Amino acid sequence: MRTAADGRVCEGGLDARANSVVDGAEPGPDWTLAVAGGRVEEWAPGRHGAADLECRLTLADAWHLHAGDVDGTGALRRLRVAAPDGSTGDHAPSPMDLGEQPELDDLPAIPGATLDVQYRYWAGPWGPVEFGVSFHDGRVSSMVLGELDEPDVGVWCTFFQMAQVRRGGIGVLDVLADGGQLDGPEGALALLAGLSESPEFRRAEAACGPSGYVLGVLGQYHEDVLAPACATVMADTAGPPGAT
Repeated sequence: MRTAADGRVCEGGLDARANSVVDGAEPGPDWTLAVAGGRVEEWAPGRHGAADLECRLTLADAWHLHAGDVDGTGALRRLRVAAPDGSTGDHAPSPMDLGEQPELDDLPAIPGATLDVQYRYWAGPWGPVEFGVSFHDGRVSSMVLGELDEPDVGVWCTFFQMAQVRRGGIGVLDVLADGGQLDGPEGALALLAGLSESPEFRRAEAACGPSGYVLGVLGQYHEDVLAPACATVMADTAGPPGAT
């Protein structure tokens, strides 16, 4: 698979290293993916000794992801992530990791501050990602990978921009200046700004692990580098595990 990416370049790409570990297979068909400076440096069997993230999934899910059978949202539903050094257990990848942060419990109750927000992150690790967050009386009531029925507000930006905002590297105004978009009535947008910029919500974002950054970097390589390489390889690959 490394050969399939030879010569493919992503303009302005950053650096990231991820190991893919297949559950239920000992020894598993593990893979490492390292990208740097716009190029795929390594995409081959084994594990990178200095990986930033470990992605865990079943063999069947790995096949479907690389075959392009699922979209960016569906891909993240099939994935769990962990620290390569074993310091953390499996947990949800970004953006769903936000819902696992206990800091969200500190959000104050604000009667009437109820809002459904639809996020769309383009340039995700396997394509665009739909993510919905619902606030009820000022507190997060639910998060979902997918589309909400009747959102009050829409937010569009890249997956990597989302990760940068969570880490505090950039702000919402920087995202808007760099192509991000907001959609919704003025009152709903003002409410979203107040809720998402609250100290409690920002602490929850900052507590998220590294998956947003790593997956955001890989997302910059997906369309022009990784997806074409996968298509080349999977065209000559047998069906998913267990298929007859």
